[in-house]
Amino acid sequence: MTQEIIIREITVEEEFALAKVEGLFCDMYRYMKQHGLVIGLAEKGKQKWRDGISKSLGRFGVLLVAMHKEEVCAFAHGNIKLSPDYLGNLKVGVITHIFVDEEYRGKGVGERLVKGLENWFAAKDVHSVELQVLSANKAGIAFWEKLGYPLELNQHRKAGTELI
Repeated sequence: MTQEIIIREITVEEEFALAKVEGLFCDMYRYMKQHGLVIGLAEKGKQKWRDGISKSLGRFGVLLVAMHKEEVCAFAHGNIKLSPDYLGNLKVGVITHIFVDEEYRGKGVGERLVKGLENWFAAKDVHSVELQVLSANKAGIAFWEKLGYPLELNQHRKAGTELI
């Protein structure tokens, strides 16, 4: 089945693929909620995300999909940001989202998507690539470490109701 999966970049004009990615985007947030995510999607969050990334695709953002028999089974999004001036204004690649449908996990699809993002970032001459993983997502942490992304920092959050 892995040979039948095609990884490709999609554009804003590809409504069918974008609609499928929106569904996977919601699945990803349900998965992350099960792994400790504190802030969930807002109302119309998937559409707001799509509108936000659409403005940068092809310039400083990229959306890759994994296709199996005309179905989108996974996606990955990345963009480029500049590090702060005091850190040299370096171009940094950011893997913002990656999600593989459960049926396709463990088949190398995620690795192929990451390689596609890395190639895109390399073509844009980025200094380094960063990403975030929920601390309770042990499989995700293992996945990223296997691909050569060691832990660099921890993020902590205290919800507003706990601030009082």
